[in-house]
Amino acid sequence: MKKIISIILVVVFVLSISVTPSFAKTIGKTGKIYIDKFMEYEVIPTVGTGGMAGLAYYNEFYYHYDADGNVDWAMISACVNPVEDSFRSGVICGKCIESSCSYPVFSVGYGIYDVKADEFHSILGVKPSNYEGFEEYVWENIGVPVGDADGDGELSILDATFIQQALAQLHKFSSGDSVYGGSLAYLSDYDRDGERTVLDATAIQMKLAQLD
Repeated sequence: MKKIISIILVVVFVLSISVTPSFAKTIGKTGKIYIDKFMEYEVIPTVGTGGMAGLAYYNEFYYHYDADGNVDWAMISACVNPVEDSFRSGVICGKCIESSCSYPVFSVGYGIYDVKADEFHSILGVKPSNYEGFEEYVWENIGVPVGDADGDGELSILDATFIQQALAQLHKFSSGDSVYGGSLAYLSDYDRDGERTVLDATAIQMKLAQLD
């Protein structure tokens, strides 16, 4: 009897695996599934010609899937001519993001396509809580952390120490600390008050200690 029960349990386990959905909640890949939708959205007259804007670059590089296996939003990057937005950097989800495009459609070159709402948004205009997986994806894949004073690509206690030492003139802030355009002047300006002060080091320490 025990042997029969064991066999039944194994069969049930195998069947449970076979009916498990084959999709993950979040799946990343690249493509151009929604490019036609994008072309409908991005129609800009070319300055002085009356013609249509040319698409210099377009790519969907991440798709987020809902629990039913359907794409609910996609991350995209696109450039056109002429330029639509003059901003070249911005901050979202704790990351400073600078556009790598000469003529970004979106404020920092990145946007999302909300599949269910059939809408495009610049990522700086997105409320992260509205899109599952958005904040995690941005933090892991796009931009550099605000507060990354030592330029190693991470936010750590070393950044707080670096800021304190720079303010004490034990060394200089690096040229890479300066941010072009947007609302952030320096990566080391963690509290984003427009200045590099000891308060930035303190704010980083509190964040890392989860006291903020």
